[in-house]
Amino acid sequence: MKVRKNLNCSNVSFIFCLFLFTSLNIFGQDLNIKLEESRTLELDYYGNFNYDKSSTDIHSTYNISNQIILNRTIEEKHTGNWLKLNGKLSNYKSGDYKNRNATWTTEFGSKRYLGNSPFFLYSSFEGSQYNVTSESKNDGVNTMIFGGTGGGRVVDLANYLRAKKVEKALITEGILSGEIPRETFAKVINTLRQKKETLKRVVELNRILSEAGLLDKDKFDIDTTFLLAEIIDESTDRLESGFEGRFGYAHELSRQDKNDDKVSYLTGMLKYAKPLTHQLEFSEVVDYYHSLKGDIGQKDITSTVFLKYDVTKTQITGSYVYKWERDDYDDLGRKDTTTTHTFEIRYRYEIYNKINISAVFSADKQNYKSEYDRWGLEDYEDKPGWNREIMVSIGYEIY
Repeated sequence: MKVRKNLNCSNVSFIFCLFLFTSLNIFGQDLNIKLEESRTLELDYYGNFNYDKSSTDIHSTYNISNQIILNRTIEEKHTGNWLKLNGKLSNYKSGDYKNRNATWTTEFGSKRYLGNSPFFLYSSFEGSQYNVTSESKNDGVNTMIFGGTGGGRVVDLANYLRAKKVEKALITEGILSGEIPRETFAKVINTLRQKKETLKRVVELNRILSEAGLLDKDKFDIDTTFLLAEIIDESTDRLESGFEGRFGYAHELSRQDKNDDKVSYLTGMLKYAKPLTHQLEFSEVVDYYHSLKGDIGQKDITSTVFLKYDVTKTQITGSYVYKWERDDYDDLGRKDTTTTHTFEIRYRYEIYNKINISAVFSADKQNYKSEYDRWGLEDYEDKPGWNREIMVSIGYEIY
């Protein structure tokens, strides 16, 4: 009971978490950077294989799972756009029984800032399919459009910081006489963020600076090459910073189960991200949905807290997701409330360029409560225990 109380952050509000982490006096001055432009592109693959055969079973059982994750976010001075994709395909076989299960979600959108203000108008589209099996009849697609307004900006500092470290090292070594011009600096950022082998990126950097006429020497010497390689390897690939809030309207265009009614929602989103050090990042995202029509009144609040520690060839991430759902059946005088807690810890190690092995521990728990205002029925509450899972997988950083 004591452990559960320490881990349960559901009662900690977004504002309290924000105050807690911003009040810590551990942020380096060089992390308080005000950027208006950044680019993030992550495209990763994870695959795992499970095999089981006990001495009493005639047939063996195996499950092959493949997952691909895409995160592309671009922030510019007057516009921004994003594309996110998470797809998973599993193949299960036990004896003569075979089953294929697919789940995917995608979101893409854009925003335009109003003049030089921090406020913007945005629109986005979401699509998804959940647990579509070879025997499933509900093979439709969930689609929803969003539109509204918001304010603030979240940028990725990682590529900028990596390039500034390289620039500072070259100036210290006497190879650069001053800061790199803006246009060339953008090329340097683009080169250093790619998932090429480290030495290939150093060679490409040498070519860019040499062609721009910025180097006092045509070629990097051995010591400089290894110094730059060390800087590139120890730099994190993503380090977000900033605050953003959105408020808008959403409407479902289609449902996976075609018999379900399409619903409209009021929506809200708050995101706060802060780099605690050059390798440690904290972020929290709160999503809110409130249905406007339909037979059932729905309210959903999801809070995701994320902590990432990234060092040379090693990455440790932890996340906690709290979800609160309320369904109101006015004609029945009944209210159903579901709360879900999900923890995940992932350890990832790069065994070779782009190829990594990861171990994931996850635990989740769901509480369900039904309350009755009439009909003389007693309230019902279900409090099951925690589900736990440990998984080892091979990953490949495509980009």
